[in-house]
Amino acid sequence: MDKNINVNKIFGLTVEGIAIMEKLKHNTEITDKLLTKITHILCDCLFVVSGGRASTTHKDLLAKSLVETYPSLSSAASDNAQSLWFHKHGRGIGKHAGKLHYRLEFLSKKAEKRLFVRESGNKPLNVSNLEPVQILDELPSAEDMLTELQYSIPNDQSKERLVAVWKATIAYRNEQRTAGTFSEFLKDFPVASAFNGELLAEDFAMLKPKADNFDITWNNLQPKVIACFDEMFLHISDPFLRSLAIIRVKNPTRGARQSRDNSQKTNPLHKIIDWIDPEAAFPVCENPQIFVAAENFKSGDCYLIWKDVVISTGQDLKHTFILLCKGFTVFNTQPLPSDKLFFSFFSAAMLKIMPFSTTANKFLMMLPK
Repeated sequence: MDKNINVNKIFGLTVEGIAIMEKLKHNTEITDKLLTKITHILCDCLFVVSGGRASTTHKDLLAKSLVETYPSLSSAASDNAQSLWFHKHGRGIGKHAGKLHYRLEFLSKKAEKRLFVRESGNKPLNVSNLEPVQILDELPSAEDMLTELQYSIPNDQSKERLVAVWKATIAYRNEQRTAGTFSEFLKDFPVASAFNGELLAEDFAMLKPKADNFDITWNNLQPKVIACFDEMFLHISDPFLRSLAIIRVKNPTRGARQSRDNSQKTNPLHKIIDWIDPEAAFPVCENPQIFVAAENFKSGDCYLIWKDVVISTGQDLKHTFILLCKGFTVFNTQPLPSDKLFFSFFSAAMLKIMPFSTTANKFLMMLPK
């Protein structure tokens, strides 16, 4: 039998469970209401996968796995950490067998099935192949969740719930991506643009779960780029922007039609990052790009714009650029042909979601070790 049950996989089956995981990870106060919700989610799942025949071994393993994953759920009234959830020898007058036992007993009686099946005690409990299904009676339908996303007002109070519902409805957004209608989705669901683009970043994490942390590689690469090309773009004082400009010049897309716009002479990041008057209207952009409401190369409010969708991302330009790099996957679209190798460099070197181009490899070999 497996040494542990992945309780997070069980929580991840429902919107309510995802919300509970977030609460437990942030050390939210443990209330009776929260304990009841946890009990229901775990037991409803265990009851289903065991065919209504949850053994003592299964209950004991589930309780043990729960408190090992989330120590804050350990019993405060006993030396046995898992006794709140299941106690092997807790049955009898004046004894407590644990929340899991009593909930499963209730479900068993409700289904008119026997709870204790001793001969199945050594059979492994397999939750690895479970898909998100409506295990709980109160689990909202996909239609209800989409309606909630469409009409909810995003704020600090609703954020936790909206993130959970967003994660649970990724299948719908995948349909929009495949159909090429994701920009229409963004307009129909304004919440997608809330929280400085955090929900879009969540989509990228689900679409590319093995992607690397951009910052880790970038923080090591940026000083090498500037040191190697120390005479380039000296008029750009910001090291992040200067590095991007260097990488763009050193990773051109051969054969791509170049724009005759002279703006790139004053702004080497034109069509990737442009600075505009804070009072000016936002342009419509066929390809995703960044606009900063400030003077050239100065900090200001940042916006990621795709078609006629404007996503406010705060004043962290690096965060906005990372979101732009991830956005091509999330939006299922492409950059300008002339910048294909520029963005593929970041996909390969920072996010590690695609192989290096020959141009990118040559560029990296020029950098100091």
